[in-house]
Amino acid sequence: MKKIFLVLIVLIFTVSIIYLNRLVTSPVLSENYESGILPVSTPNAGETMQITLESTVTDSNIKVMANGNVIADFEEPEVVLNLTDNSLIEIDGTNEKKQFDVLIKGVSSNADQYFGNSKITVQGNIVILDRFLLQ
Repeated sequence: MKKIFLVLIVLIFTVSIIYLNRLVTSPVLSENYESGILPVSTPNAGETMQITLESTVTDSNIKVMANGNVIADFEEPEVVLNLTDNSLIEIDGTNEKKQFDVLIKGVSSNADQYFGNSKITVQGNIVILDRFLLQ
């Protein structure tokens, strides 16, 4: 009986460690958050916030994505986004070979003012800029 109990404890511990490891290394989590846990907020139906981004390179092949969907490109150096609550913004620079920076240039007053970084560097990859939350 003790052996079965011991095996059961070891099994539960192993499954727990595997689950926690997957949770912490999830690709949805942004490296911008030191804790590895993204904040959660309650959506405000129909309310949007405005975020202005600026790129050091203008190229229509550089895409801005919100929650995995392309919503804009950097054909112009500045892009204004209208976002809903809890929007995860990514910059897709997979078609751009040279390194460039994207800056958060402006944020509407109804957006949460916490940002992990105000500038990211992209070079031929997709980078999470930040998760934007309404106040």
